[in-house]
Amino acid sequence: MMKQAKYLIDDAKYRIINVATSWDYDNRANFERDEAFPESIYDKGNSCGVRVKRDIQEQTSGKMALEMFYITEKSADGVVVSLCALSSVDIDVTDDNCIVAGAGASMLKLANFAQENGLSGLEFAHGIPGSVGGGVYMNAGAYGGEICQVLKSCLIFDKESGTFFIADAKECEFSYRHSIFMDNKDLLILFATFELKEGNPDEIKAKMDELKSSRVSKQPLEYPSAGSTFKRPEGYFAGKLIEDAGLKGYSIGGAQVSEKHAGFVINRENATANDVKNLIEHIKKEVKEKFDVSLECEVEFVE
Repeated sequence: MMKQAKYLIDDAKYRIINVATSWDYDNRANFERDEAFPESIYDKGNSCGVRVKRDIQEQTSGKMALEMFYITEKSADGVVVSLCALSSVDIDVTDDNCIVAGAGASMLKLANFAQENGLSGLEFAHGIPGSVGGGVYMNAGAYGGEICQVLKSCLIFDKESGTFFIADAKECEFSYRHSIFMDNKDLLILFATFELKEGNPDEIKAKMDELKSSRVSKQPLEYPSAGSTFKRPEGYFAGKLIEDAGLKGYSIGGAQVSEKHAGFVINRENATANDVKNLIEHIKKEVKEKFDVSLECEVEFVE
């Protein structure tokens, strides 16, 4: 059973703006959208610092880059709540081996903070694009490590009831690239606590550098992307299937299957969300026809 949070956080300060801004693949297409930037959160009379009309679609992003999902041309109306201002990363006052991070903090910032403080367990997260909130949301992982292995608990806001709760890792119902938050969009991740082990800062850094070198040599980091496009199908590797289907380098509009690693759809030249979506659908169709394997996306589209 999730516990109701017993502590409060400073009064919310936020601003609502309406601008022509980029809400498309790698910020290439402009849409008129409402944006909300809460700088902190609070619980006063079961209210939240950012309020939106119930009849307006709401989507939450850990960072403005929208590394977790794409908003397509059809979804121009709505409110995007960005948690990029909730980016603090600190040692837990109750446990020196725990780190508390805001949902808007980058995975890179989190991993570097752990290394600097001699805490091991987040080396795998050093090169994962995106935010802590996004990482918890999808149980991000790489090189044998996953968020579920180091998450102790998280503070969540239930948009339906207007209350804050603390959920431990078990209650997050983690599985491969999945969590309870993907099934219940009313649960908003605000802060996460990670339980780590003491380690040697130099050894931790060496491991992070080793993983970084591997990413640079194998992944198309020179082009914008949302990271690995597909989940790993059981018994296969998505990139190998896509390459064997003859799709390496295949493109639709400005979106392309990376020639360096076929598991990545990159923005080769001014790609739109529809370019990416159409290319992904083509990849799924070809792989299914050739190998009878159904590929599932790691990224999400907001229609």
